[in-house]
Amino acid sequence: MQRSRLPLTLALLTFVIALVAGLWVYQRYLKTVPVLVPTQDIAAGAEIGAGQVRVVRVPAGQRPLQALWGPGQAVGKRAAVPLFVDQFLSERHVTNAALPFTPGGTPPDGKRLIALPVKAAGALGGALKPGDLVEVAAAWSGPEGRPGPVSVLASGIPVVEVRISGPESAGSYTVLLLATPEQAKALVGAVESNASIWCWLVGRGAS
Repeated sequence: MQRSRLPLTLALLTFVIALVAGLWVYQRYLKTVPVLVPTQDIAAGAEIGAGQVRVVRVPAGQRPLQALWGPGQAVGKRAAVPLFVDQFLSERHVTNAALPFTPGGTPPDGKRLIALPVKAAGALGGALKPGDLVEVAAAWSGPEGRPGPVSVLASGIPVVEVRISGPESAGSYTVLLLATPEQAKALVGAVESNASIWCWLVGRGAS
């Protein structure tokens, strides 16, 4: 009488599941990867020195997307936003451009600092950086949810800061722009009318 192969099949299946689970736990929690962090608080716009960053190792599952892992990726560049000791640094935290304006200061004469709520796609997926020049457009929904008109509201506006609004997974950003009073008025009107705001990159800040 031929013996059933079911126990052997179940044993192999259990082994495979345990192996996959073990690899997942290793990759996410036990395997460590390098991440760059500041050794002190750094003001927005300040040049990052060699002694102001260090490399630490963290579980792979804790490293954020676009994380920096080597001092050469930050040293000699400027802090795009205020940086705090031991926070994980990513590409959006540093820039080669001199900032057009520091968020904690007073805007130049004739300019207004305005914060726009923008979804990830409208902020280039978070790839915008301080010093970038953008064209801002508004898109309105048409009748019955159909696409409506799109209007360019302002051109050549410098980006001051890009902030994640809430959890990074939500994909919402606040983009701070340095606008003229007329541009700011048009942008506020678009936000108040529930338009979707899009920032189109037209130029990178000077290296």
